[in-house]
Amino acid sequence: MASLAIVHHANQYVIADGYGDRQGMSDILGLRGPTSHPAGFLPLLRMHMEYGIPLNLHLSGTLMEALAWHCPESFSLIRDLDRAGLLEMVGSAFSQNVMTFFEDRLNLRQINDELALLRRHLRWNPAKVKVFWVPERVWDTGKLAPLLRSSSLLNGGYRYVLLDDRLLYPWGGQYAGSPRERFDRERPRDLEAYLPWEVAGGGGLVVLPISRDLRYAIPPYTGADLERLAEILRWLASSHRPQALAVYGDDLEKAAGVGGWDPQHPERYDRFLRFLRDQKWVRPVLIGAWGAERSPAGVRNVERGTFFELARSWSAGEDYCGWYEDPDCAKHRAYVQRSERALREAEQAGADPALLDLGWKHFLHCCYETAWHEAYFSPEHRPRLAGFAAALTSHARSAIMIARAARWATERDGAAHAESVDIDEDGSPELVLKNSHLLAVFSPRWGGRLTCLFDFTGRSGRIVVGNLSDDWNLQEDLHRYMDCPRNHPGALADVGHEHDRHVAAIAESSGRSARAILCNVEGDSPLRGAEKAVRLAAGDAYLSVSYALPPAVRRLSTEVCFSPDYARLLRLGPKGLSSLSGPRWRGWRNGGTRVWLRIGPRQSMLWDTPHQERSGHGLNLRVTSFSRRFRLDLGVGSPSAVSAPGRPAIATAAPASEARCVPQASAADPRVVRRLLSRHFRAPSGVPAEVRECRIRVLKHHHDRLILQYDVAVADKRRGTQFEGSLVGAWRQDERGKQIYEVMRALRQSGFDGASGLSVPQPLGYFPRIQLVMMEKAGGSLLRQWIYNPRTDWPAMLTPVARWLVKLHTSGVRVSKQLTAKEETSAIQGWLADLAASDAPWLAHERERIGELLDEILARLSQRGPRDLRLIHGDCHLENILVRNGEVAVVDWEHAAMADPALDLGFLLAQVEIQSDRYWWGRGLASLLDPEGLTRALLDEYCRTAPGPSLALLPVYQARTYVQHIVHTLRMKGREDPSHVTRWLDRAADRLGSAQDGRVRADRRQPSTPVMQ
Repeated sequence: MASLAIVHHANQYVIADGYGDRQGMSDILGLRGPTSHPAGFLPLLRMHMEYGIPLNLHLSGTLMEALAWHCPESFSLIRDLDRAGLLEMVGSAFSQNVMTFFEDRLNLRQINDELALLRRHLRWNPAKVKVFWVPERVWDTGKLAPLLRSSSLLNGGYRYVLLDDRLLYPWGGQYAGSPRERFDRERPRDLEAYLPWEVAGGGGLVVLPISRDLRYAIPPYTGADLERLAEILRWLASSHRPQALAVYGDDLEKAAGVGGWDPQHPERYDRFLRFLRDQKWVRPVLIGAWGAERSPAGVRNVERGTFFELARSWSAGEDYCGWYEDPDCAKHRAYVQRSERALREAEQAGADPALLDLGWKHFLHCCYETAWHEAYFSPEHRPRLAGFAAALTSHARSAIMIARAARWATERDGAAHAESVDIDEDGSPELVLKNSHLLAVFSPRWGGRLTCLFDFTGRSGRIVVGNLSDDWNLQEDLHRYMDCPRNHPGALADVGHEHDRHVAAIAESSGRSARAILCNVEGDSPLRGAEKAVRLAAGDAYLSVSYALPPAVRRLSTEVCFSPDYARLLRLGPKGLSSLSGPRWRGWRNGGTRVWLRIGPRQSMLWDTPHQERSGHGLNLRVTSFSRRFRLDLGVGSPSAVSAPGRPAIATAAPASEARCVPQASAADPRVVRRLLSRHFRAPSGVPAEVRECRIRVLKHHHDRLILQYDVAVADKRRGTQFEGSLVGAWRQDERGKQIYEVMRALRQSGFDGASGLSVPQPLGYFPRIQLVMMEKAGGSLLRQWIYNPRTDWPAMLTPVARWLVKLHTSGVRVSKQLTAKEETSAIQGWLADLAASDAPWLAHERERIGELLDEILARLSQRGPRDLRLIHGDCHLENILVRNGEVAVVDWEHAAMADPALDLGFLLAQVEIQSDRYWWGRGLASLLDPEGLTRALLDEYCRTAPGPSLALLPVYQARTYVQHIVHTLRMKGREDPSHVTRWLDRAADRLGSAQDGRVRADRRQPSTPVMQ
């Protein structure tokens, strides 16, 4: 019996349809073309289903992203193969970067990102993925073997690696006359090249050799070719070695007859599968099941190398350096290096983690098939960098723009700004308008288009215009409209004039508004002289664009392409995407992101049909105007919350359904607040300030309290100057605002003024008539945002937070409120009552255990002796702590009380774990947090600087927080994944040390969720 493993490597970039020079996604999948023996991936997979022949399949991460967006139904066909027992998924790197040239942390992310996509789209457990396809099959044992065996991988490490059979033979750095050269030249039929071998120094990694003879024989062209293939398999069967395995491994494109391969290949491959079906002495296998019953034949030293054609025929060399270090590619290597440096510098500066995560994601995309060259089969033409590789490495520079936007997210100053700056270092200046809510990038050189729009109105930054990581075909210019296929339009792409050159003139550079004019200067364009005047007010979450056309132009169409939360679109495809519309506006919603376009009233404009519905991961709108002057507004959040010019309004980033729940309060009335500020606050010269503008934004809301941001423009009449800034107000329906003000003032007087890098916001006053505490806005980024960055150094992040807590707990400040045992008992009894009254199905399986744990927590807290009560914050979750460059500010003081300091520490540690779990589990990934290292770092620093702290109840407060989070979700009518509830309760039990003997832990009774502890 001959065992045969068929391995198909399916790899495409994030492509679309409509190319003029090559096949698009529909062609690659087989959705177009002949119906008899159609070429394409999906027909070939269907052949395996029909003949019952198992296959081992690799899908690159970029291909899965393209499938999720363009044809998510294809995943169902792949899952059909799994249900039939005919499929094993093979892992690799997300964008097929040549891994030997990248540092380990980027390679780990490449591998884990692909495993996460397999779990998300195919529901494939990463633990089942044990076979690795090396990108371009470029191998270096010392570099890659430890990486593939790493426990940091979502699958816990790989067992097998697929490498070309020639790599079993050494070359010692001198190819001529080496065993490898002899094997390449003579191509002997050597049984050792069909056996699994443990890689020497590979930590248990096993190499499965890919047969060069099988690569050349499949699919067989003629009957004679098929007979030669049968001869190889008969020879292997005659060896009677149970460890022998013939491995066919090559690009799926080849057998599928797409991507430049012979379109007759599918018919030949069909003949090959029929042959396998009819030959009982050949057994096609899934590698994992086959390997589970067999051990390696021995240990083998595997030297550097790759497949024969790449190493020898195309001059890349055994180590690929012939292509990667090609002197003609120095410029493109520099693009990648500068982009990586910009992202690292932004990380060190404490920039927005979510945008940095997107920046790294884009960087990984642009490393696709690193430094791939076009090979020519004649000696007079040397290989040169492939056009697609040149385009991708050029567009790596967009990561510089993302990094700068991420930095702005933490440096926002409440004002609006306009500037001409080369934000991506492409040699051509862009026009940038930015405020606390938006950062807009316009390209004067390429159509005066809005090519990227960043939205900062949510908890973290995101892109809503611009699909930077989608295919650029062969186009190296950044920001340029892509004509074939139509892609990367951005917004305000004037139809037929997308490439017209503009010049930018800044009319207002900084202040309560920023304004710039883009003038068309294209020599022979009918739109020469047309102007787009763009205005961004300091407090607005929208751009206002006024067009003025030349007299001869009576009609103009412009297109807008929205990518609402581009990172989410790449990750999930269209899942969660929905259209929005109103009387004069249209847009899309994706999760918590909303982006919209609105046409001005009483203008001769209409909604038109765009050239195409989608452009990459973007959705198109078109408006056509018959007026020479017209206005468009483009914004984020709720358009109904945007005020008409000259009229005050409250802006909110909350969904419309939530916005209706915002309580009515005088503190949210712009007219009331303007009068109050003008009466009570003084300008720097000492005279009363005149507040000329006040825009209000709801940051948080509850039925009885609001957190509001006031973006104000203030005039100092004595000095004749104006200045802008942002204040924050805390409104409560009860009288607790006075206590909030007093405790903040006392803390400022006790050293929390920022001089040591540890602060609370400066309180400006308490106004009992409108029940409002006014304070300065704290700087920095929310600690929660760092959850989104897998590279966050949490021990380093929490060290200054520990110092802040020590300073608070030893401040000597006292308040009247105390957390007594009676109050804590009352709170927990309330939780038990809510639990008893609930019929939430996601909680049913653990209802009894929650009650048991709460009883235990209550008992532990009741048994405590006298305590040294200190001032605590009482609500140390990640949205109340802001960090920047080692500085820490803490907000929201309504729960301040005299209590055990261990409460703050236990609550914070558990909250970091919970929020990390929720974020990464929701994306199909394991939480990357190290809870033990995190706890150790926080407590080591706390105990080092605190005088003799007593933290005996710390584990109890951690357990209390896990259960509190579940009950809070219940109270807010939310839901959790039942398996997540189980894991949090397991942790609570571990903290209490109260797991009962003989009881089976719940996480062993249920299928596990994607989490590693």
